[in-house]
Amino acid sequence: MNILDELVEEHEKILYSLRKLTALADLADAGKAPDDAFVDVVLQFIRRFADACHHAKEEEVLFPAMADKGFPSDDGPIAVMLEEHDIGRELVRKIQLARSNWDKDPQALRDFSVHCRQFIDLLSNHISKENNILFPMARQHLSDHEAASLLVQAQQYETTVIPPSEKSELWKKLSEVLE
Repeated sequence: MNILDELVEEHEKILYSLRKLTALADLADAGKAPDDAFVDVVLQFIRRFADACHHAKEEEVLFPAMADKGFPSDDGPIAVMLEEHDIGRELVRKIQLARSNWDKDPQALRDFSVHCRQFIDLLSNHISKENNILFPMARQHLSDHEAASLLVQAQQYETTVIPPSEKSELWKKLSEVLE
């Protein structure tokens, strides 16, 4: 196992969360406000696991290592990934804002759905680019030893961001949403 293998595994969990978010957007499209608790669980998973944990490991460990190998960080694939992380954060903020307003504003339910679908499209495409373009490029330039060492660094970094018990609890709660 190395950092790239772990990030690909985490992508599967993130894609699962996007399927849950799609179900919530479908409810909103049908004019039904999704259960606030379900929305909170999915958004918490996205904010804490996908962003604070997964994206942070890319930003703090993998991307700097790739830059050390000669990949430019201010343009090219790394810059695109960083920009997409920022766009995703803004979309999550908009999703949360729409969710907090749908009791007061009839347009908020529609905004919720629109922003959810924008986020789903963004992150689905983002994951595809990482899995099929960026990570294979990284595999060509990182030795097995380097990639394994980066995994250790990433796991150490992760524990400063999210305790293992919280990570497993987030996954458990997400798995129960809309089951």
